Amino acid sequence: MKKTSIFLIALLGIGFTACDDKSDLGIEQVNPQEAIMQADGLTVAYGDALQGAALNINSFANAAVWNTDINTPAENKEAQLINVAEVTDLPENATVQFMMQLAKDEAYTDPQEISLTDGKALGSALGNAFQAIWGKTPEAQEAYIRFAAYVVDGKQVSRLGGLDRWYGAEKITITPVDIQLNIENSYKVQTIIGGADGEVITMSHSEKHAYDDPMFSAIINVTPEMNAQGVAWEIVSESGRVYYPTAEGTLDVTGEPAALGVGSYRVEANMLDKTYTIGLAYETLTIPGGANGWTVDAAEWRLTTSDYNSYYGYAWLDGEFKFATGSWDVNWGKGSADGALARDGANLTVAEAGLYYITLDLGAQTYTITKIDTIGAIGDFNGWGSQSNLTISDNGQSITGTVSFTGEGGWKFRANDNWDINLGGSMTDLTPGGDNLTQPAAGDYEVSLHLATLPYTVTLTAK
Repeated sequence: MKKTSIFLIALLGIGFTACDDKSDLGIEQVNPQEAIMQADGLTVAYGDALQGAALNINSFANAAVWNTDINTPAENKEAQLINVAEVTDLPENATVQFMMQLAKDEAYTDPQEISLTDGKALGSALGNAFQAIWGKTPEAQEAYIRFAAYVVDGKQVSRLGGLDRWYGAEKITITPVDIQLNIENSYKVQTIIGGADGEVITMSHSEKHAYDDPMFSAIINVTPEMNAQGVAWEIVSESGRVYYPTAEGTLDVTGEPAALGVGSYRVEANMLDKTYTIGLAYETLTIPGGANGWTVDAAEWRLTTSDYNSYYGYAWLDGEFKFATGSWDVNWGKGSADGALARDGANLTVAEAGLYYITLDLGAQTYTITKIDTIGAIGDFNGWGSQSNLTISDNGQSITGTVSFTGEGGWKFRANDNWDINLGGSMTDLTPGGDNLTQPAAGDYEVSLHLATLPYTVTLTAK
C-alpha cells in the first residue's frame, strides 16, 4: 500500500507473548510463562522525521558527532519516527514501545535494529545504523524501514502480534550526514619532466566512496630518455590542491616534487592519512640467462605477482641468469649475501640445469630458488598418498604423464613429494596453494602441465 503522508495501521487480533529469558528490548522477564493479554487495537502514525517517505539525518545530528576535527559543537537531537495514535485495552500503566529495522533491501537482509524511546531515536543512532550498512558515504540511499511494537508492563515485555508482525513497512530515501573528512573523490599524479609539466595520470580507486576507501594508486613509467631530462612527481587533488611526497612517506602541501629514476613505479597513497608508498612495479619479471640465450624480453619462464612486490614462478635454468623487467634498463643480479639481490648486480648461478621454482621480494631485494626434482598429481584418486609423477622434458617445455582418476573428489599438483610447492585453483589458471581441482570422469588421462608461459594451465586427454 502506498503511503503519502501519515501511515495508519489498525491492529487486528493482537497477541502478546513474553520471552523466556529476555525480550527483544533486553529487559529480563519476571514471569517465564507465556503471557497472553488482550487489546482492542493499536493505531500508529509516522513521526515528523519520516514525512514524505524520507529521513534526513542532517536534521538531527551534525558532522561533529563523528568527526572531532571539526571545530564546532556536536549536535545530536531526537528524531520522532513513529507515534501511537490510538491504543485500547492495554493493562493499566502499560506503555507501547517500538524497535525500528533499517535495511538496504525489501527482504531486510542484515538489518540494523534501533530501539526507540517513545518512538524517538537520536540522530547519532540513525547515523551509526546508516554507516553500518552503507559506510561513511555522504550520498543518499534507498532504504527500507519497519517497526516492531511492544507492550511494556513493569518488567514484562510482550511483542504485539508475535515475531512476524511489523508495522509501518516502507521504502524511503535516507540522507546521511556528510562527516566532512579531509579527502576528495579524485586524485591525479602530475609528472614533471625537465622542469615542465609532463604526463597527468589519474589514480585508480575502488567503487567505494573515498570516506570508506582512502587508498589511491597509479603506475608511473620512466624511460631512459625521460630520465635524462630529470623526472619528478606530485599528487594533485580534484580541487587543485597539490601534495608533495616527503622522504618520510608522508604527503605535504608544502615542499617539492620527488625525483624518480628509470623504471616502472607504483605509488599507493592513503589520502585520508596523507601517507604514501612507492616501489618498482611490473606485471611480470623475465629471467634472461644461459637457458634462453640471454633473451631479456622472452615470453617464456616469467615471474608474476598480484601485489607488485612478491613475485613467483617456474623457470628452466642452466648456468648463469639474472632477473629483469623486459629490458636491461632495470635488472637484478647477485647481492651482498646468499639470497640477496642488487640492481645491476653480477650474474646469478645454479649448479645444475633443470626446472626451478622461484620467489622474489622486490621490496626486500631477496629471492629463493628451489629445484623441482619431481612434480606430479595427488588427490582423492590415490587417497592423497604419494604423488603420481609426471615426466619433465629436458627443457621443461613438456611435463606429461598418465593419471588414473576415480571421478570423485579433488586433486592438485605437488612438487618434490611435499606440500611446500603445490598448484591448484583452476585448470586454466593454476596458482600456488590454490584450491583443489575437480576430478574428471573416472578413467585414465594423459595429463599435460604447462608451466613455461603464464597463466599456468593443465590439459587432460582421455586415453
